Amino acid sequence: MNCEQINKIAYIGEILTELGLKWWVNSGTLLGFVREGRILPWDNDVDLSCWADEIDWDHFRHRIDQEGWELSLKSWGRVVYAYKMLVPGLPDVNLQVVRRADNVAWVPVQKKTQPFPYPEKTFRWHIYARLRGRLKTLSRFRHQVPFIEGLCSKFDLTYDTWITPASYFLHLEYFSVGEESFPVPNSTEDFLTLRYGAWQHPVPSWDFRRDDATYSTRDPISFLSTATPPLL
Repeated sequence: MNCEQINKIAYIGEILTELGLKWWVNSGTLLGFVREGRILPWDNDVDLSCWADEIDWDHFRHRIDQEGWELSLKSWGRVVYAYKMLVPGLPDVNLQVVRRADNVAWVPVQKKTQPFPYPEKTFRWHIYARLRGRLKTLSRFRHQVPFIEGLCSKFDLTYDTWITPASYFLHLEYFSVGEESFPVPNSTEDFLTLRYGAWQHPVPSWDFRRDDATYSTRDPISFLSTATPPLL
């Protein structure tokens, strides 16, 4: 167990709590904590989650700026679905922004992205990157405008949805790792079974798009009417 990393995640949690957020450990980080008491060595990010309607972007950004951490966001059209923090000594920290529609919690997830078709940092690469960035803001309108639909497909800007029973996150439990205690989904082992199947042992071939029962090919456009802030 890397105690320094665990302590840093706990410190991030203290900041989220200070900002009034109900947050929890999720996905691969949760799996590593429960199964092995650590961040999994092959995991390339730290997975945390919070409710969308509780986060204030300006306050959040100001507090992260005070720490000197680099902060960026991920969005589907105008819908912000994650914040990425670069914290020294940790993999990328992703704060997933979860929304609720009736009895389910949902988060857009970008379909598998193809690499840029041009060598990195070349003139064509920069043009492609700029066009792709501009198109992201229009992607929510692709169903109304066939031309935008075609461009989104060309630029790999199509989305699926993570859909999970909201009940797992309404009342949280706590799980201890070393000397720290972290909020986690209730019925934690049932939640891990839903996400990972036989989670007690590593499955090298596991792929979330194929094996995660909460990953759905349902287009997040169907949830758009329930999209609470933060919005761009």
